[in-house]
Amino acid sequence: SDDASAVFDLFQRWPGHAKQEFLDGFPDWREHVVAEADGEIIGYAGITSSGWDANHFPATRAMGGNWGFLADLVVTESMRSRGVGAKLMVAAEEIARAAGAQGLAVDTDATGDRERLCRFYESLAYKPVWPHGEPVGSDTPYYFRRF
Repeated sequence: SDDASAVFDLFQRWPGHAKQEFLDGFPDWREHVVAEADGEIIGYAGITSSGWDANHFPATRAMGGNWGFLADLVVTESMRSRGVGAKLMVAAEEIARAAGAQGLAVDTDATGDRERLCRFYESLAYKPVWPHGEPVGSDTPYYFRRF
C-alpha cells in the first residue's frame, strides 16, 4: 500500500483512471508487483492469482477454470523495450503458479498501442482468444498462457 500513489502516477498518462477509485480498489487485488530503478517505481503488475471467471466469455469456457488474471501491467515509457515488462510477467506467472492456477489470462482491452501490446504478449508465448470465438468488430483478444 505504500506504493499505491506512485503506481497510480504510472496510470495518469492514460484516460479512464480516477485516482480515488484506483486507490480504493488497490487492496482488492491479491498481489502487486513493482519494478524499481534508482528508488523510482518504473513498472507495476496487479495479479489475481486464481479464479479467472470464463463464464462471461463463451470462447474461453472450454479452457476450464482456475486461471490467474493479470489485471494491470504498466511500464514507464522511458523504460519500455528494456525487459521490465517481461520481468513483471515472470513475477505474475510465479504468483499464479504458486496459487495453483493452471495459467495466466490477460485482458488487452487497454489504452495505448494495442497492436504493440498484443505483440508483446505473443512474444511471451501467450495465445489470443477472442470473446466471441473469432474477431468481431472492434473486439480485442484475451491472451492465455497455460503453465
